[in-house]
Amino acid sequence: MKLIVTGSNGRLGRRVVLAALKAGHTVVGVDNRANESVDLALSGPNFIFREADLCEYENAVQVLQGSEAVIHLAALPTPQDYIAITHNTYVRN
Repeated sequence: MKLIVTGSNGRLGRRVVLAALKAGHTVVGVDNRANESVDLALSGPNFIFREADLCEYENAVQVLQGSEAVIHLAALPTPQDYIAITHNTYVRN
């Protein structure tokens, strides 16, 4: 089965990719940044890495084409309170 794993460079994503490869699946790992520490287990013929920002519609459509299943694990590792940031930007004295 061809699986897409978003967030494949994250702590959980990397383990899910390894488990899927061990189970015999073909895996396309998707993350918004490449990981410099390449795991030797991820360098086989059944693994493809695609660097893409899935917030961009065209990137998401292109990356997800041809997949049989998607395991969505992408997230911001240190999310911020964007409402507070925007509010604080426009505060007047």
